[in-house]
Amino acid sequence: MIRKAKVKDISQIYELGELVNSNFKNLFDVEKILKETYPIIYVIEKNRKIIAFLHIISLYENVDIVNIVVDLNHRKKGNAKLLLDFMLSEIDKNVELITLEVAADNIAAIKLYENFGFKVINKRNGYYNGKDAYLMGKRLWVIWKMSIY
Repeated sequence: MIRKAKVKDISQIYELGELVNSNFKNLFDVEKILKETYPIIYVIEKNRKIIAFLHIISLYENVDIVNIVVDLNHRKKGNAKLLLDFMLSEIDKNVELITLEVAADNIAAIKLYENFGFKVINKRNGYYNGKDAYLMGKRLWVIWKMSIY
């Protein structure tokens, strides 16, 4: 089941977050995030366990994907795709641009984003502790605004 995160999910979100950054708990105050308007965390829950989450900031016409994390035992099973599909169905129809940063050597993630229509906008040298990253983006307004006519 995919849903918005709840307070009861915080410890599991922190546990998953440690997979992408050992300092995750210090970088992100999940309790505060859940109380704010613009950040949103979607989770996939299976058997009362959070196996993946997607953290975005949706601010007016822009969405920034901050984190997408899938438990090691549930990777390569379409869970990241499910989260992205869900996000796209839930975001405001006025959103024009979705952006994210990804490590340049994270080929699996880059392919996933490219399958969703994201393109590399810029390269950020040394962005992740000396490792390069790509800024990727996807424009939505063309699709939605063209469908009005």
